[in-house]
Amino acid sequence: MTDALQGRTALVTGGTGFIGGRLIEILVGQYGMKVRTLVRGTSTGSGAYRAAAAGASFVTGALTDQAAMRTALEGVDYVFHCAFGSHGDLAEQRRVTVEGTRTLAAAAGEAGVRHFVNLGTIVSFGADTPAEVDENYAVRRMWKWPYAIDKRDAEQVIAEEHGRSGLAATTLRLGVIYGPYGPAFTLYPLALLKTSRLALIDGGRGVCAAAYVDDVIQAILLAAQRPAGPPETFIIKGPDRVTWRQFYESYEAMLGVERLVEMSRAEMRGAKGKLMRAAMRAVVGEGLAALKASPGFKRAAGALPLVRPAYGMISKRRAGSATDAAPASAAEARAPDLPVELIPPMMIDYYASTTEYRIDRARAVLGYAPVYDLASGMALTAQWARWANLVPPEKV
Repeated sequence: MTDALQGRTALVTGGTGFIGGRLIEILVGQYGMKVRTLVRGTSTGSGAYRAAAAGASFVTGALTDQAAMRTALEGVDYVFHCAFGSHGDLAEQRRVTVEGTRTLAAAAGEAGVRHFVNLGTIVSFGADTPAEVDENYAVRRMWKWPYAIDKRDAEQVIAEEHGRSGLAATTLRLGVIYGPYGPAFTLYPLALLKTSRLALIDGGRGVCAAAYVDDVIQAILLAAQRPAGPPETFIIKGPDRVTWRQFYESYEAMLGVERLVEMSRAEMRGAKGKLMRAAMRAVVGEGLAALKASPGFKRAAGALPLVRPAYGMISKRRAGSATDAAPASAAEARAPDLPVELIPPMMIDYYASTTEYRIDRARAVLGYAPVYDLASGMALTAQWARWANLVPPEKV
C-alpha cells in the first residue's frame, strides 16, 4: 500500500517540530519523497536542522497567507498538517490554528492534492467522557481549554473545504505522544524530574492515551492512502492501557529518582489558589516597600483616608509570608527540599479521567497496528535520552 507514496511530493507543516520532524525523516528516507516544510522565517530553532538533515526543502510563509500557501502547494501530492498556533496570545494562536488551517485547506483543494492529513487531539472529545470513547461519541461538555476548541474548529473548516472542493482529508486525534525530541511529554518531564517533584492527581490512576511517535507516523502514512471520500476522524494511541503514574514512572526509572507525589483534585486546586494568593501578597508587599523608600511617599499617602492602616495590615501579612507559604498538602510536606510542579487548573480533570480511547476503527479501516507498548517505546526513548546526555549512562 505504501508504494503509492514512493517518489511523490509532500508539504509538511510543523516540519521543524516533534512529529513533523520524524515524519520528514520517514518520508524522505524510506519512501524517497520530495518534502517541503513550511517555516515562518529565518528563526526556526533546532528543528530546522533536523528537517534539513533529513533532506527537506524550506518554504517561507505564514499559514494564513493565501498566496504563500498556493506557492507552497505547487506540484504537491500530499499535505501533512502538523502545525498549530503555539505563539503569541490566545487570539493569535486561534488565528493560526483555525484560519491557517482554512487557508491551507483551501489552497490544497485548489491544487487538487491527493490527500490532506490533519493532526487533531483527543481533548476535542471534551470533558465528562464515559469509561470508553470511540469516534461516534458526541461531546457532552467542551473543555474551557482554547487548544481543544481551536483544534476541533480546525477539523470543521477542513470538512467545509471538502464540501466546496471535494478535498480528501483525514484527521487523526492524538493523545500523549512521546519519544526522541518530544517537547511536552519527553524533554519536559526529564528536565522537571531532575530538580522538582511532580504532583499526580488521585495517585496517577488517570489514563493517558500514550503513543510512541513511530506508531503515530504509521497512522499518518496509512491515512494518506485512504480512498478519497468525505473527511473522517480516527483515534490513534498505543496498543496498551497506560496510566499517568506508569507513564511518569518510566522517566523516574531513566533518571534513577523517585519524584512523584500524590494529590487529590481538591488538594491540587487548593494548592494552586494558595500559590496565587502568596504571589499576589509578595507583589503587593514588594511594591509597597519600594514606594515607601521613595521620597515623599509616606507624606502623600498619609493624606489619603484608610491608606495608613491598610499599609500596616499588608506589612504585617508580608512579614508573615514565610508561614503563609507552608506546604499546601501532605504530599508537598513530604518533599520540603524540592518544589512540587502542579497541573494547570484547566487540565486537572483531564489528568484525572480514566476514559479509555478506542482504536478499533483505526485498526479496521486504516489497517493501523501499533507496535510499541509503553515498555518498548520507553526503552527506545531511554536509549535516545542516554545518547543525548539527558539521563545517566546505563549501568552495566
